[in-house]
Amino acid sequence: MFRNLLVALLLALACAGNDEYFISPPIPPTAFVGEFYTVQFRVLGLDNPVFKFEDLPLFFKGYSDGTLEGTPAAVGSYSIKVWFASKGVQTCKVLTVRVSASVSLINKVATEAGVT
Repeated sequence: MFRNLLVALLLALACAGNDEYFISPPIPPTAFVGEFYTVQFRVLGLDNPVFKFEDLPLFFKGYSDGTLEGTPAAVGSYSIKVWFASKGVQTCKVLTVRVSASVSLINKVATEAGVT
């Protein structure tokens, strides 16, 4: 049990304190409720890193190529961990994805009718 706690603590520290690698975009674009969202992360200085996502809301899915996508169902700010690994390097960054109400929801525009 102590070993598992130690491993969890070391992983948390590795994620929180590593500023050696720059992930792009550092602030993901705002997502909108009910609208498909996609963003692809890259890491400066690493060739073809493999990504893994943690703490994603149920409406998002992350892929090993750094793509995060989905259709948000609720407004809010969601802290996620983006893990990346390449050639002996494995670390992560904690990022915040913001989800806002869409313009069509705010203005009560019927999306089935097309653009108004």
